[in-house]
Amino acid sequence: MTLAKILKDGWRGLLDLFYPSCCVLCGEVLEKTEQYVCTQCLKRLPRTETAKNRGNRVEALFTDINKVIRGAAFCYFTHDSDFRRLIHAVKYQGKAGLGEYLGAMAGEELKNSPFLDGIDLIVPVPLHKKRERKRGYNQAEYICRGLSRATGIPMDTTHLVRLRATPSQTALNAGQRRENIAGAFDIKDPQDWRGKHILLVDDIITTGATMRACIQKMTPIRKCRISVYALGLAG
Repeated sequence: MTLAKILKDGWRGLLDLFYPSCCVLCGEVLEKTEQYVCTQCLKRLPRTETAKNRGNRVEALFTDINKVIRGAAFCYFTHDSDFRRLIHAVKYQGKAGLGEYLGAMAGEELKNSPFLDGIDLIVPVPLHKKRERKRGYNQAEYICRGLSRATGIPMDTTHLVRLRATPSQTALNAGQRRENIAGAFDIKDPQDWRGKHILLVDDIITTGATMRACIQKMTPIRKCRISVYALGLAG
């Protein structure tokens, strides 16, 4: 063992002694094998199991778009759920690493289903540069980092871009969401995605308006196929 590792482990031990890592949800001190969320809280997360079922609620949002192959979400996102607290911690409390951790956990589950068959690239829904600078990161990108690490499928953050900032979708109905997000995205060098199967990823899917705005720019690409995935399924 090197001196550097001894010092590093010693410093980490002191930090754990005086500032132990605690579960984001219940506040209990985490075991050495746990990260962000304790095992008991993880067991209670409301999994959707949509990746195992065709014609699920996520896929139903895109049945009119021929190029959308599959759709799924990791957990249900409801007003009073613990999973909502996790997503809010990722988006508003600076816990980008939690987003990557949840993405990796979702990826491990996806590996046991046919959902990832044929996927070439994992692509996060981009934030506008102003919002990303304000937040410090794009939460969807960190989710994709976890998915990519767990599955071995490469991530692409360069081709899909956000052209303009938009107000929050939270308080808008389905029609207002579509109008709010219309024309907000574009594809750089779309020829690079010819013949590719793209997994489009966001943190939460509600009406599908944001992903539809992205897909609208992707559908003209020759032989490009699209699947959609989110950590949370609202409602």
